Amino acid sequence: MTIIIYGNKEDTSFSDALLEILVRYGEIKFHSANKIKYISKQPRSYNARFFIYELEDLPLNIDSEGLFIFKKSFKDLCRDEFPKKFLPIVDEQNINAIKCLEKIGKITVTCGLSDKNTISFSSISDTEAVVTLQRYLNIKGKVIEPHEFIVNLSKPYDPNILLTISGLLLLSGIPSQNGYKF
Repeated sequence: MTIIIYGNKEDTSFSDALLEILVRYGEIKFHSANKIKYISKQPRSYNARFFIYELEDLPLNIDSEGLFIFKKSFKDLCRDEFPKKFLPIVDEQNINAIKCLEKIGKITVTCGLSDKNTISFSSISDTEAVVTLQRYLNIKGKVIEPHEFIVNLSKPYDPNILLTISGLLLLSGIPSQNGYKF
């Protein structure tokens, strides 16, 4: 799965949390500011499950497909710049990203605390969150039905980061029936 995290390279709060959580689900190849890191809990196989690119500027032509995460700080995009085969996942508080995506007519998965969002909470405590997919999603011809799943928390996470990463795991094809571990 290819994941683009788009915005100011100085802000690493989302990517730090994402790498910490995703390594539990597979090997990661992480590109950021001309650095490449392999991250794995197992001996390195160089067979990454996740390819993550943290970018401040987008290349002219991205031909792969995947998920696109907006940081709060990013350069505005026009229709021709947004990678056509990427599905954006946006925190509901990132109003600038939502406006940018509306302007270019891109279908978006929103994460937030209200029932208007695609991904939200049913409940949350210090050790567990119950996350809800509130509408049907069609990803690569596979329909994901609305449902709830549990996220076990080993430490506190910002609720918006927790929802975005939960959505990312779900949309990456990682089954949610046994919940996720953060």
